[in-house]
Amino acid sequence: MKVTAFHDHWLFDSPRLMFIHFESIDRPLSFARKAARALATLTTGPVNPRVRRR
Repeated sequence: MKVTAFHDHWLFDSPRLMFIHFESIDRPLSFARKAARALATLTTGPVNPRVRRR
């Protein structure tokens, strides 16, 4: 998978919302599995990169 964009849409949003675009040239089920793993990482990872996971 390749990240093609990472950006926000609003100047003064609170909380800050970031958008990520990604692509993969793959079979649909393989792509779905990769996307599920990537989204699970994003939703369970730390919000603040300076905070370490335990």
